[in-house]
Amino acid sequence: MSEEEYTSDKIKELEEFRRSVKCLHNDNLNFYADLSTASGCWTVIHGEAECVTCGERFEAVLEGSWEVDFSRVIENSTL
Repeated sequence: MSEEEYTSDKIKELEEFRRSVKCLHNDNLNFYADLSTASGCWTVIHGEAECVTCGERFEAVLEGSWEVDFSRVIENSTL
């Protein structure tokens, strides 16, 4: 483990760097579902997809298969 102490300024700097690096989010997603929003017969389930590489979360819908909207970033996840 690193001996470096992470100050709040260092954490902000690392977060800015992480956001500046373009991640392709290719096939490296974890999915989280909100079952309370499922339609009557559970054919449409709203959720989120989290990129394992960069940690960003995006809106996703499970309707037969997961469809991820990479243009809709989730800032404060509730899942």
